Amino acid sequence: MNLRGYSKRRIAANIFDNKKEVLERAGGPLLDDPIPKHEIPKEQKILKPSKPAKLVKKIKTVDWGKREVEDWGQWLKEMDAPRVVVDDKLKDFKTHIAKLYEKRDQYRFTLVESKSSLKKFARQYTINGVGGFGPMDFLQTVKPTVINFLLTQKNIKMVLVLRCNMSKTNIATGETVLKLAYFVSFIEIIFQETDREELYQRCVDKMVESLAKFTREGSGWVVHSITGLDLHTVKYTPLKGYSYIKLPPHLAKKKAIINMKNEDDECFKWCVTRALNPVEKNQERISKTLREQAKRLRWDGIKFPMEVKSIHRFETLNPSLAVNVYKYEGRINALRVSNVESSKIHIDLLLISEAKSEDEDVAQIFFDMLQEEAKAIYKNHPAKEMFFTDRDAVIFENATCCWLCEEDSKKEDMKVRNHCHYTGKFRGAAHNSCNLRFRRLKFTPVVFHNLTNYDAHLFIKNLGVSEGDINCIPNNEEKYISFTKSIVVDKFFDKKKEKDVDVKRELRFIDSFNFMASGLAKLVNNLIKKGDCFVNTGRYFDGEKLDLLKRKGVYPYEWLDSIDKLDETKLPSRSAFFSVLSGSGISEEEYCHAQEVWKTFGMKTMRDYHNLYNRSDVLLLCDVFENFRKVCKENYDLDPCWYYTAPGLAWDACLKMTEAKLELLSDVNMLHMFENGIRGGISMISTRHSKANNKYMGEMFDKSEPSNFITYLDANNLYGWAMSKSLPTHGFEWVDEKDFEDWKNFPCILEVDLLPVKEELHDFFNDYPLAAENLLVGKVKKLVCTLNGKKKYIIHHEALKLYMSLGIEIGKIHRIIRFKESPWMKKYIDLNTELRAKADNDFEKDFFKLMNNSVYGKTMDNIRKRVDVRLVNSEEKAKKLVNKVNFKHCTIFSENLCAIEMRKTEVCFNKPLYLGMCILDLSKTLMYDFHYNYIKSKYGDRVQLLFTDTDSLCHEIQTKDFYKDIIDDVDCLFDTSNISKEHSSGIPTGVNKKVIGKFKDEARGKIIEEFVGLRAKLYSYKMFDGGDEKKKCKGVKTGVVESTISFDDYKRCLFGGGKQHRKMNTLRSRKHEMFMEEINKVALSADDDKRIILPDRVNTYAIGHL
Repeated sequence: MNLRGYSKRRIAANIFDNKKEVLERAGGPLLDDPIPKHEIPKEQKILKPSKPAKLVKKIKTVDWGKREVEDWGQWLKEMDAPRVVVDDKLKDFKTHIAKLYEKRDQYRFTLVESKSSLKKFARQYTINGVGGFGPMDFLQTVKPTVINFLLTQKNIKMVLVLRCNMSKTNIATGETVLKLAYFVSFIEIIFQETDREELYQRCVDKMVESLAKFTREGSGWVVHSITGLDLHTVKYTPLKGYSYIKLPPHLAKKKAIINMKNEDDECFKWCVTRALNPVEKNQERISKTLREQAKRLRWDGIKFPMEVKSIHRFETLNPSLAVNVYKYEGRINALRVSNVESSKIHIDLLLISEAKSEDEDVAQIFFDMLQEEAKAIYKNHPAKEMFFTDRDAVIFENATCCWLCEEDSKKEDMKVRNHCHYTGKFRGAAHNSCNLRFRRLKFTPVVFHNLTNYDAHLFIKNLGVSEGDINCIPNNEEKYISFTKSIVVDKFFDKKKEKDVDVKRELRFIDSFNFMASGLAKLVNNLIKKGDCFVNTGRYFDGEKLDLLKRKGVYPYEWLDSIDKLDETKLPSRSAFFSVLSGSGISEEEYCHAQEVWKTFGMKTMRDYHNLYNRSDVLLLCDVFENFRKVCKENYDLDPCWYYTAPGLAWDACLKMTEAKLELLSDVNMLHMFENGIRGGISMISTRHSKANNKYMGEMFDKSEPSNFITYLDANNLYGWAMSKSLPTHGFEWVDEKDFEDWKNFPCILEVDLLPVKEELHDFFNDYPLAAENLLVGKVKKLVCTLNGKKKYIIHHEALKLYMSLGIEIGKIHRIIRFKESPWMKKYIDLNTELRAKADNDFEKDFFKLMNNSVYGKTMDNIRKRVDVRLVNSEEKAKKLVNKVNFKHCTIFSENLCAIEMRKTEVCFNKPLYLGMCILDLSKTLMYDFHYNYIKSKYGDRVQLLFTDTDSLCHEIQTKDFYKDIIDDVDCLFDTSNISKEHSSGIPTGVNKKVIGKFKDEARGKIIEEFVGLRAKLYSYKMFDGGDEKKKCKGVKTGVVESTISFDDYKRCLFGGGKQHRKMNTLRSRKHEMFMEEINKVALSADDDKRIILPDRVNTYAIGHL
């Protein structure tokens, strides 16, 4: 019987009996009776007070345990118990005892230091996660551990980072993704008096809030597991004065180490031999006597350089010797202690190295060589005084304008002589201010191809080893557009300050891929077609060897997984050149070329081939980039080495040529209005399947069915066409409401309500609805064409006029900004277009196309997305940044380098953002006008739009002969330069070559047999008479698409085959550590959330269609 319940019943019974007795004795009012005395029964047991619930639970557990032990003890007394039962009972008992203690240690977390940088100025501590915890449970469980640690800390800034594995199953694609996500708390400052409990709760609240936002806005992400909690700390020490600190003495000053001066890899041999044979003089020298003495020891099977793990073999061969190895890391630490007890002689060796690993050693050597090169450039090119001839004097006296800025001389800006500091040659007369600004180069450009995404990760940590500021232009914490390292190249004595002053120069690392966004192989092939441009490669090779190196070599990257393979004496098989990164191998022709290189250059080992490959790669990049510089200099008088990206170069070239003066917006409301009006290019699939049937298809033409064509037309340089139109320059002002009705009479942008498309026009506009808008589809913003009305839609006046002419009606006009405009970019765009049409090689064709497209990129520069990341290699600099109020985060890369991210305290809008918005709207007018006022007007209901991809339109047109239909319009609308002169339709060819805004046949006059489109940027079409397949599959590597996906896969996916996954490998980096990652991605999916898909799976409706 339950003791507590029993006590309750006893008490209730006593109370009832007492009341009954009192009532029986009562002869009058109860209150008139005297208070009775308490009588305690003598023989009745006093009731125990009831026990709290927790205590009862513990008692029950103890009693149960006692009964278990008693039962087991009783069972032991039973002599006839079978042995197997004994084993089972014993196992059960042990399991039970283990369970009693497992919870005691199961969730005991420890905080360990995982990283540090700048002499432990910045540290990272980690608590590893365990399974079975949710975020809140984990954070509450580790709370005591974190708080106990924080109680030992003061004067620090800290941040907590919760690491979670997040999983998401995409309902639309069926793809399950596992992603490591980081949820960061606020930056907190800890002083002696800081309440650690409150601080920790604030951090937890922020991390949980970030996690909730991630799951709420992240389209289906859920917590899969907790991987751990990181605690980042940096010392917070307000600036103060320091006294002199003496540096620790160098190891050499100890005079206790003999450092052998050998030039081979056998330092272990000479050190051991010297230890056994000491001498008084020239102890470090490798003498003939020492070499003879070394022969007395056994070295059978010993490989050099000696590895520490291999010393035991040496001791086995020489049993009288015991070798101990120490390492110096600020202090002497034992690295290996010999366990040979019988040896008579003990040898102590000190292992020293210049780097922490072999990889770091290579990277450090590379950077050291760059520093020496920069010093040599400075030394070999000293500033020279000007030599001024009589002829120069006449030129100077007669000069009326500055040769640098080309403006007239000014009284207030004195005319001076400008000369080249490298040659001493007089250049011309210049304004004093121009002369002072035209300074000597103080940086050395270092050019890599794909620096941002690959090469920088290999060596950037080594920049922090030596002194000198490091500056970067970041995309994020570990990807940089460019970075510079300051180095000391010389010193001079300053008489005024009476001290030595350092002469500093910078190594500026730039990425040639930011100028020429193609692989080196393609760039070199383009250069071959240009002619004899391999000047730098030709300095090292000639004749047959040079001819062999006028192309990008091939290399078995993934085959080389061991340094020993460099000793292979022949080229590996062709299969060894397959790359899982690209998903492809090399052709038979490429392999034969590699064999020819091996033979012609007399390769002995793969090390020879490896060295030649690297050397030729550098020389080829040098030739490509130097030709790029040459073309820039000839056409724009600009040097790419002064720039970081092609958009920056092209923007300056445009402004320099046009001499345009552009006003920057100072009204924040105007700025926001232009920002909100930015909408990218339209990409969508309107009709998902089509088959051609026409007379050009020979026997496949079915005369019983209607004749139809699949046409794929692309607008030449769409954005270049838009940039040639009138664009804003200045005079931005708000328009009074009373003048709204006159908006068609002046250039402007409007914020206006667009009424829903009338129902009777739904079918007309269904394929290609006007006025695309940025909509939140699910939880992702996408540019969608709908038939719905739009509220406060921001639009360029030319686009609105076109929409209204096609049938769109407007409602209320909310705001208007008017401005002055002119076709000021037309001169620049036309020049590049003309030069591209005249170019006789692919290198220059791509270059002039790039210079047009890159200008548009600069007009779209999003200032808000820029981040402020500082690379820090000194404790003093780190302190200054950490102490600022806008300090955000510190990421440790190595002992000598960390990245400190700062919050932006201000945003400077120094770019004409309004140009990007206007260019995008104008480009849409060309596409809409061609579709509705030409194609739709010409063919009516006999045309369907299959897809559009920003600057292209693909139609299915029912007609007998499309090419004959457009013959009369070729001169004004089409570029036929890529159509064969023998085309059977008789269409004029070679017309409007490269003319911007003209539409070119992407099929080059050939017939597209069949088309399949799944969703935006996911489509394929098959050519007639040859069966070539063109495939677009965004997000999947080209090699994977070409080798594993066919046109039939697209078709199968569309008609019920389901989603198709493809595996691909990619290189990733985390804290500048490179690794390969395999991704299993949904490559093909027929789900399209931009359109309403009809039951036949082929036809679609625009959103809003009734």
